[in-house]
Amino acid sequence: MTKDEIQSDIDMAEIYRKQALEDGQAETAEMYAGDIREMQARQKEAPDAYTPVSDYGANMIYTGMADGEKYSLWVSANDDDSTSRGISIMFSQAGDQEKNELSRVDDSVYVETVPESSAGADVAELKNKCTMTENAAESEAMVFLSKLGLSGLASQSCEPVIRRWQNSTFDTVDMEKNGYAIEFGCQIGGIDVIYKDLTAVDNLNTEKGYVMQEGDKMTVFIDDDGVFYARARLCTDTNSYVRKKADLLNWDEMMSAADESIAEYYRRYPTAYSEVEFNNVELLYVPEVDSAGDMQYVPAWVFTQTEGGDVLDAGMANGHISQVVYINALDGKYIDIAETAKALGTWSGYEAGKTISK
Repeated sequence: MTKDEIQSDIDMAEIYRKQALEDGQAETAEMYAGDIREMQARQKEAPDAYTPVSDYGANMIYTGMADGEKYSLWVSANDDDSTSRGISIMFSQAGDQEKNELSRVDDSVYVETVPESSAGADVAELKNKCTMTENAAESEAMVFLSKLGLSGLASQSCEPVIRRWQNSTFDTVDMEKNGYAIEFGCQIGGIDVIYKDLTAVDNLNTEKGYVMQEGDKMTVFIDDDGVFYARARLCTDTNSYVRKKADLLNWDEMMSAADESIAEYYRRYPTAYSEVEFNNVELLYVPEVDSAGDMQYVPAWVFTQTEGGDVLDAGMANGHISQVVYINALDGKYIDIAETAKALGTWSGYEAGKTISK
């Protein structure tokens, strides 16, 4: 961090310290005072400015300016094959934006921005101050993805954004609706790549380990001033695919093959449920390890039983998956979810000293 960036953090901590004193929280105020002293010590050794970069790599934080405001971009990846694949991305404000937002609301010491569905308050009646339409916001977000060099992602949902200000006791003192949160997922040929949380499936969560949730998801926050926050976890490089033409089984053929394949799957992976049942099925691309040990994505019918959700909600967002089977849409055979997870590094084993089973 530069001297100016550390000074911004010092100024913010000073706001928190003064607010704590006003609230009679002497210990909290002293904690912030200690933080300020530590930052002032670091500030003496900090550079005045960053060195411009020409070669970008992972596991670094980069800062830059856009329309007069400072932002940071962090990309994290792991080259160790014994751990989970994929990269993580975070783009966020890194200048005086938070300080400027706090100055708008008296007694506020913290401001956060969340999707409307996560606001935890009755915010439906608030008018969105953002003048963009949802379609325009999605288009702007796609331009942002393109600038990051990301492809193969498609918008899956768009909802308003709620900004809320809180005081030192984390009570909300004000809030507004301003902007959109757009969620993107990976697609192949217009079909979604699977992104499911299978941690509650009993035959995939045993004494030996469990299948971790993994996949491709990116959320972009945008308002009239542009993208101000984005986070992503990406595992699928659609540009690297070698595409092959293939014929899918028709529905009757698939169901006929699935009867035997599902029975075979549960013989290998027994369930504690007395009855195997599903309340949803959808066509998705899923990862599979072929006979040569190579990973490929194949179209599959994903049968799921979701508990605690609304069956009229296509996403079953409020429930959890209790039973699941993947049936290859090309040949009707089941796909071994656990073995695929081990090959991908998304199986977490319970053996002593071992976090990933390969």
